[in-house]
Amino acid sequence: MNTTGISIPKRKATTPIMLRRGLVGSWILTALLCFSVSLGWQQRQDASKTLGIDAAPSVVAAHQIKIYIETLDADLANELLGRPGEMDSYIKDFDNARVEIGKNLIAAAKNITYGDAELVPIQHIQESLGRYLMTAQAAREAHNRADQDGMLAQYRNGCKILKQDLVPAAEALNIANNSVLQTTYNNQKSESTLTMSLVSLSGVCLLIILVGMQVYLRVKFRRRFNAPLLVATVISTLFVCYTTAAFAANLKDMKGIKEDSYESVLALLDARADAYEANAAESRWLLDRQNKAEHAETFREFTARLARFTGDQTFQNAVAIGQKRNLAFSAELRRGHTPVEAGLVTRSRYPFSGFDGALRRALDNITFPDSNPDRDEPTQSVETLRTFGVYYSLDARIRNLENSGQHAQALAFCLSTKAGDSNWAFFQFDQALGKWLKLNQDWMARYTNNALADINGLQYLSPVVALVVALLAFLGMRSRLNEYN
Repeated sequence: MNTTGISIPKRKATTPIMLRRGLVGSWILTALLCFSVSLGWQQRQDASKTLGIDAAPSVVAAHQIKIYIETLDADLANELLGRPGEMDSYIKDFDNARVEIGKNLIAAAKNITYGDAELVPIQHIQESLGRYLMTAQAAREAHNRADQDGMLAQYRNGCKILKQDLVPAAEALNIANNSVLQTTYNNQKSESTLTMSLVSLSGVCLLIILVGMQVYLRVKFRRRFNAPLLVATVISTLFVCYTTAAFAANLKDMKGIKEDSYESVLALLDARADAYEANAAESRWLLDRQNKAEHAETFREFTARLARFTGDQTFQNAVAIGQKRNLAFSAELRRGHTPVEAGLVTRSRYPFSGFDGALRRALDNITFPDSNPDRDEPTQSVETLRTFGVYYSLDARIRNLENSGQHAQALAFCLSTKAGDSNWAFFQFDQALGKWLKLNQDWMARYTNNALADINGLQYLSPVVALVVALLAFLGMRSRLNEYN
């Protein structure tokens, strides 16, 4: 309330003032849109690189290190079971595994992104691997001079290093990268929603003010259209639509990296590492008879990590369910469903009741059909399960032969790679698993490239569009403002 008696005139919102307000408002919203798009691009760029280039490949490398560590143990046990000079294939495979561990360690060391969480396990693996190789050589030398007790003592020392040092260090390296990947993906989903909302809000507000200015000019100046403002409105509309589509495509490809391919890769790598540990335990059961109960339990534990059954479920029944799923999956694809939708339908229709483990988890994430059977995930998944069932069933024959006093026959059947023998069956399984793993890794790389391509160029397009829209808004208002100068 004015008590002074003096009249204070209010400043009237004249046409020039309204024009200037509209121009400044459009500039502010254009700058906000540019900032929102740039922020969203940076967030998605960092997340895509973290998932697809830094963390996921590092997790794969850590798993590969663990797999080749288990391979060393299996090959050494098989070599020591045979006669000196007659196990060249296992010696060669041992050396190959040693080289592959070195390659993956180098790859992991070159891609250290998270400090000591990665560096310390890498250093521990390097140091422990040297000690393990020394004990392996000592076991070989004792074996060559027929010193059975010395050989077993050195072999057990190597197993101790493997179990207490090498495998835990490889798992720590895996955990370090996997935790970052999980955190990055979860953060990316929430942050992408925020930046998408910010882009949409700033874009809609900019369009409202540009259209509002156009309407205001038409009412005040009786002009049908202001060409610069019309062009600015069209450019802004197209840019907002393009950006939201790019962000949505990036989010979809990020889901493909993490949920469709990485989760399967992780389950299959776990399965492969556990399979090699089980295979090594099977050979240890024949080699180290004093601790046969421990080795038999290890075999049961690690095969159960891949596949364990309850009730009346069996490998044969599970394979039959998988085959039914594949037929239904193809039928759903022909009806026009996406692979993800087809997978949901077939899983609900044909559940794996009484079946659990890494293979079950991977079988429940089938996403990638292909006309080539080697790249067709439904085909390779069922083939992997079938061949693992064959290998598992042959283990009983090894134990029956050994327990009935037929050690030489048990040994030959265990080590042989002839069709129908134990290690032949194991390598058939490993080959099928390798194909299944590779197709998921290929899709993970494809999704990563697509995720980066989805948003490529936005970092340059955003400021250019902002400058153009701001300039057009100025040009559209300048002629009208000049009429009042």
